[in-house]
Amino acid sequence: MTDSLSQGTAGAAAATGGDGFPSVAGGGTPSGAPDAAAAGATPGARDPEGRTPHGRDPEASAPGEPESEPGPRPVEAVEPPAMMPEPPVLVITGVVRDSLGVLLPRAVVTLAVPGEGGRQLAKTRSAADGVFSVTAPGRADYLLCASAPQLGEERLLLRLEDHSVEVEFRVPVPGAVAD
Repeated sequence: MTDSLSQGTAGAAAATGGDGFPSVAGGGTPSGAPDAAAAGATPGARDPEGRTPHGRDPEASAPGEPESEPGPRPVEAVEPPAMMPEPPVLVITGVVRDSLGVLLPRAVVTLAVPGEGGRQLAKTRSAADGVFSVTAPGRADYLLCASAPQLGEERLLLRLEDHSVEVEFRVPVPGAVAD
């Protein structure tokens, strides 16, 4: 049993044009462009790449003539490709305090994806003054959690769009009465 692909390949490889290149179905050149001579092209006609039907440059000297210097070739203006704007760097900054307003150093701040089992994207600790900073990977909804040893944790659901945000955590103190 022979498949059609191998039959088509064998048939195409067996037929060659007068120039030694394989013929293409419907006539033409190996690139698939129609043969200008077969299409009844007028003398001096050029293909889109500026060649004559036989692939010669029309400004080139004929065989036996001295070559002349080619003139400047026209250059088409090409617009540079449109640059995609880089996504903004989204930074979440803030401070961690307890419910009484005391700054909490070394609190653990975690950035996670909500609804995916809490997959963590970034983790940091607050500085001695309770300040922290974490970079989000892009625009999306995030779960931000701050936890302090022996106190507890607070969670925030954030939607980041086109700018950085600043948050303040108030980690509850067990047994303290909120104002």
